Amino acid sequence: NAVRKTMVGMSQSEINKSRVNLITFSNLSSNMIIDSCPSLVETLSGKELFIQRRSHIFFNVPGKKHLNVWNHYEMMSGISPFTYVIWAPLHDLEDNSGAYFIDQKSSMEVMKKEQANGLVNGPTIFNMMKDQKPVQLKFGQVVVFNAVVLHGNIPCKTNLARIACSTKFQSYNKPLLQKNSDYL
Repeated sequence: NAVRKTMVGMSQSEINKSRVNLITFSNLSSNMIIDSCPSLVETLSGKELFIQRRSHIFFNVPGKKHLNVWNHYEMMSGISPFTYVIWAPLHDLEDNSGAYFIDQKSSMEVMKKEQANGLVNGPTIFNMMKDQKPVQLKFGQVVVFNAVVLHGNIPCKTNLARIACSTKFQSYNKPLLQKNSDYL
């Protein structure tokens, strides 16, 4: 908790510098995949993988100036539909603020409705944020979801920062379909 307490007092610039320093740890993505749930990863994508080069590190500190992450799905950012995401908190999440995930069926229904109206991440998706309940996980537990699952987070309401990381992966045998070089 010492790190989480320290982050609350840090400026946005200091938080960003810490994030940059953490992403230079190049084995975080593969360690996270291999150590967290190797049999699930193999079931979803096989033994040969494309793995995100650098995990995303999330620091959510209390206060209104630190906004929540809007509902989104990975494909809207040009991420391959064959991609999975492992999302893991770096501490227990027991409060009522954090990340949420909308089941795939509901996610697809909303995306199709908005697509029919010529929208991507429009008002229907945006308005879903207010009714979401964050997932409560213990350190060491993860959430795995695919590229079409809507997800986001709500503002941090505790006295400590929330810290989490996510890593994307997909089968080497599926088309990569990436807009960038985020994979190895």
